[in-house]
Amino acid sequence: MGYTPHVLVIGGDVLATAIARDLAIRGLDVTLATRDTLGAESPAEFGVLYSGARNVTREPLARLLYRESQTLQQIADGCVDETGGLIVSQDRERLEELHEAAESASIPAQAIDGETLREQEPGLSEDIELGISVPDSVVDPFRLTLANAKGAKEYGATIRSRTAVTEVAVDEGTVGTVRLAHDPSPDAEFETAQAVTDGGKPGVPGGTDQTMPGEAVETSKQIEERETEEIDPDYVVNAAGGRAREVASRAGLDMQIPTVVESAVLLDASPVDTVLTRYGPDGDETTVRPHQDVVRVGTAVSENGEMSASVSAVKALQAQTEGMMPAVGDAAMLRADSARRLRSASTNTGHEHKLLDHGDRDDCWGMTTVAGGSLTTHRYVAEQVADDICTKFGIRRECQTDEIPLPAVDPLGVATDRRAEGPVVCDQQSVTQADIEAAFEACDYPDLTEALLRMRTPAHSPVEGRCAYRLAGVLYPEYEESVVSGALRDFLDRHWATQRPVLVGDRLETAAQTYRSHVETMNLGGSVPVIDPDDMDDETSDRETTDRPDGGIDLASFADGRDTARREPPQVCERTTGGELSR
Repeated sequence: MGYTPHVLVIGGDVLATAIARDLAIRGLDVTLATRDTLGAESPAEFGVLYSGARNVTREPLARLLYRESQTLQQIADGCVDETGGLIVSQDRERLEELHEAAESASIPAQAIDGETLREQEPGLSEDIELGISVPDSVVDPFRLTLANAKGAKEYGATIRSRTAVTEVAVDEGTVGTVRLAHDPSPDAEFETAQAVTDGGKPGVPGGTDQTMPGEAVETSKQIEERETEEIDPDYVVNAAGGRAREVASRAGLDMQIPTVVESAVLLDASPVDTVLTRYGPDGDETTVRPHQDVVRVGTAVSENGEMSASVSAVKALQAQTEGMMPAVGDAAMLRADSARRLRSASTNTGHEHKLLDHGDRDDCWGMTTVAGGSLTTHRYVAEQVADDICTKFGIRRECQTDEIPLPAVDPLGVATDRRAEGPVVCDQQSVTQADIEAAFEACDYPDLTEALLRMRTPAHSPVEGRCAYRLAGVLYPEYEESVVSGALRDFLDRHWATQRPVLVGDRLETAAQTYRSHVETMNLGGSVPVIDPDDMDDETSDRETTDRPDGGIDLASFADGRDTARREPPQVCERTTGGELSR
């Protein structure tokens, strides 16, 4: 038996987990480390498997997309919904040319007249006279990420979530030891030591050392303490997406590669049954996909360097979609997601990729950064990465990920104790405490965002906004208060990041009410009076108006809710009154 190389894959999205799975299936020793939870950026993924029909002007790319979309439908059956797709335009001549090119590329496509189109999708504009039916599909990126990770583990890979790379040592032009810091607390920052380099590389940036606050009370579940360790991989794959440049800097590498932000907006419009794409006159495209009981529109690409979606970007998406679906123009914008990633080329369509071998590029052997790639091409990109690494180590093993089905995954894992009856946490969405307990049981760490993804709760539901503190209350007193408060703050930071670009009109008023609820219920905006003195009347003048301590919600006032299982359903987002978790 020969030596088995140890490969460290950095990243936690669908691409990184696919790379880990491919390498593990080929028999390599694999560790995957991600500073967040698996699939943390999944909400920002648009979730469409493109058939390639939109890219027929570049036939090799179109054929690749079609082949990969069909492969994923076969190996990831539980993650894919074969909705089909429609490409529409007010330019009949351009659509006819696209139809002919799709057939030339062996991509199934069928021309459909406007009247038949509106029978399938009643919301389409009367101005649309022709459409092309193509084999697009909708995919659940979060479930697909979990399936890839589970498949990697089945072949021996080690998956390390909440584990950040803090240092990559470089000695005589070769990547050496890698320091990892594991901390389950949200948004942890770690101290970064000076990298060991050969003198020709710049140092790595420093950081702030934050450890878990306080000791847990006797009745609280102890969460793992922050741990730091060094590993000595034979090769490192930097597949950290928007954080790839940061990871490379740990080895003293300065990657001058543009970072783009992709945005998508959720609209409160009548749901569609298929993936709809508006083929614009200037070559631009706007895609609408089914998303539970609303629609999701994207993707806007900007290079402003900001992590969150811009107001102008989401408004432009809505305006572009209005020409295809007039009702969208009056639809409320519910939220806007965004994700940052490396762009592989100036003409990048979003599907192409590039492998940046730092041995060739920077005279630093032992690390490759993956730039580009998409949800549709992620398996193919992972195959290319694994081929390259195997070649470097003289290993001849064929890729099998196009044949071996992904394992089935239940986002709630093997969690039990999901009772048919139980206290209601959000009456409008029928979310019970048992549902949330099962979701948290399936999570490795107390992460509210991951719990909601596992429950498949609508992204625009009250659970995300006004009922957030109830989700946190379910964790207490199993976890100490500092852990629960940290998870809640991290969750709400993400929530407001998706809300800022869409706060107009009635949505702004609703958001203001939600924010006030967060401040008054949880004291997340600092020290504020329990009662506004200006609102006092004779009945309230004797009540205490002192400031709450700047510690947030009083988690001790929550009970586990089991004694309230038969309580009458509450008003939507009813506030706590103390002594129990309002249901």
